[in-house]
Amino acid sequence: MKTYHVALLLLLFTGLFFYEPLTNPDELLYSPGSDIVFYHYNLQRMKHNVFQDTGELLKWNPLYTIGISAVNDPESFLFYPPFLLSYIIQPAFVFTLLVILHIFLAGLFTYLYTRKIGLQQLPALIAAIIFMFSGKIMSHLFAGHIVFTGIAYTPLLLLLIEHYIEKKKLLYSLLFSAVLALQIISSHPQLILYSTLIVGIYWVVRILQEKKLTKKIIQPSAIMLAAVIFAIILSAFYFLPAGEGASLSSRTSPTYEFLSQFSLPPSHLITLLSPHFFGTPTTHTYWGTLNFWELSIFIGIIPLLLALVGLTRKSKYRWLFAGIALLTLIIALGKFTPLYHIITLLPGFNLFRAPARILFLFSLATAVLAGFGIQHIIENRNKQLLKILSIISILAIIATIGASFLTPTLTTYGQNLVQQRIDLGILPTEGPYSRSPEYYKENVSLVLQQILQDMLIATILLVVFTTLLYALQNKKTTKKAFLTITAIILIAELFIYGIPFIDAKPIDEIYNKDSVISTLQTHSSVRSYDPTFQYPAWKAQFYNLDIIDTGANGVSAEYVRYIQEADHHPQLLDLLNVGFIIETKDNKV
Repeated sequence: MKTYHVALLLLLFTGLFFYEPLTNPDELLYSPGSDIVFYHYNLQRMKHNVFQDTGELLKWNPLYTIGISAVNDPESFLFYPPFLLSYIIQPAFVFTLLVILHIFLAGLFTYLYTRKIGLQQLPALIAAIIFMFSGKIMSHLFAGHIVFTGIAYTPLLLLLIEHYIEKKKLLYSLLFSAVLALQIISSHPQLILYSTLIVGIYWVVRILQEKKLTKKIIQPSAIMLAAVIFAIILSAFYFLPAGEGASLSSRTSPTYEFLSQFSLPPSHLITLLSPHFFGTPTTHTYWGTLNFWELSIFIGIIPLLLALVGLTRKSKYRWLFAGIALLTLIIALGKFTPLYHIITLLPGFNLFRAPARILFLFSLATAVLAGFGIQHIIENRNKQLLKILSIISILAIIATIGASFLTPTLTTYGQNLVQQRIDLGILPTEGPYSRSPEYYKENVSLVLQQILQDMLIATILLVVFTTLLYALQNKKTTKKAFLTITAIILIAELFIYGIPFIDAKPIDEIYNKDSVISTLQTHSSVRSYDPTFQYPAWKAQFYNLDIIDTGANGVSAEYVRYIQEADHHPQLLDLLNVGFIIETKDNKV
């Protein structure tokens, strides 16, 4: 099977996964908490309309405050080449195309990289599938975090490092610069920080592993450092304005409390085995620590098993990726480890919250280890592994049957656990994204059903994989058939988990006109203000109505303070030409 055949296969898998939005080009990727709905679509739509009407590029975003610079906003995608599509075709479909493109690239680059470091075709393909459809990526797509798609370039950067180490040609350092620059202008700055950290560690370890380069460590390291600097220069047209905007942001000089928000609680590690243990936003049953997508860590039961097997394979990359997985996990735990106090003192790490976002790279590391694991299985006799899997499968069957009989007892226990989390303030009952205590308790039985379903799926997968391994060991099947069926199992598992995160809805259904919009349109020349910030400002912005909104990253700290002061001195709103006050409780103006 040639490389382009693999590329076509990965593209086919991606198309099947995103079949619904791909076959409905007039619909927008949707979830109730999607940043695409809240922010990105309105901005890209405005870019499209301005270009179609005037032939000019959008430089100013009037939808927030008294206007913010679109050039200073790292989430405007003014400079990222694939987003040029939004100037010529309707933005709703642009989001679908770009998501498909980057998921495909994540798989393709992972495949090419793992082939370079010694994996055979099918193990490399399996590693690619695990990363591109990992739970972390899919859950962030549910949240509309289109700014994280640049993670697709990380395995390509690793590939270019390998080419440079092998051939020592300047061409590969220049390509490294170009790809890094592309990643910088495509992604959230926090993702660039995390990706660069891991790529940098990778480079240092690989240099130390290569004896020929270790003796001349200064020259290759200087060349790669120059490549990074050159990448920064190439992306300066994006980097400098974004930095200027960040310096004015309300998120400058963050506190440790802010920096440690969305740390991965140790209790959430159980979702490696049962992804629905804390429910899921797709069924409105999530009862874990806020919020779901930041804390997502699921990579699949079989991939996790294969990654553990990968630790036993002799390879100079084995402990490198094990170390990366461990490091990213420690950083993701954030405030739950004393090390995070030290980490936040480092440049860059003292700017961003949500340390669990680094789990993107945990997914990549475990995917590579899983590739090592499946190759180890086909290269060696695995009698001990077969015994271990047989025991685990039997225990999984017993646990699943036992849990189904204990459903009433587990339901009562779950309700008590939910009440404890409400009492501790972990589950919000007031404010944004809050639910009533009754809501949480009533959903315990549904969450339990989802957990039992996780257990059933895991048990079936373990039994099937154990049977496959037995057939391979006893020469009842070929290695190619074993790998093919394993790949099908992986795809089925990841698709079952990930597809519910992907939804699309018609534009007019998402941005439906309500009584508030109708009233505001009667005097569209004045601003409106919701003191509670509960009314969906993005809906008003869709109709080009000016509403006080401080939700964008580019909103200045001074403006936020002004609005906060206006809550105590309403006359300050007159200076902002506010003509309407929205009463969210009664949904009226």
